[in-house]
Amino acid sequence: MIIIATKWTHQHEDGTSILGFLNETEDEYILIMHTLEHDDQEDKLDINSHYLEINDQSIGSYDAVERVEFSSNEIRLKINSSAREKMGVEMVTIKLDQNFDLIAEILRNEMKIEDIEYAR
Repeated sequence: MIIIATKWTHQHEDGTSILGFLNETEDEYILIMHTLEHDDQEDKLDINSHYLEINDQSIGSYDAVERVEFSSNEIRLKINSSAREKMGVEMVTIKLDQNFDLIAEILRNEMKIEDIEYAR
């Protein structure tokens, strides 16, 4: 799946860090969210990780991103095997003409995705 994003945003809302990408016609989006402070209920439900949503809540999964790869104008999100089955997607490519340093920092520090690779 490829989304050509013309906009991206990062915000904090109700204790959650939200990173979003949107295409030009605003009919395709990707959201990556992670709560900044976890509680016991999240631990019990095993949702103490990032959440990835593609275009619809029904295409969403916790702890879905196995790896992030950056190239000169793309962010590739490799989806792990358990989420791949639910979401029907193996790789999500976000084409974006931006400096990715801030996005990488948000993914690493707030979304807690550690496997990030630069292929510039």
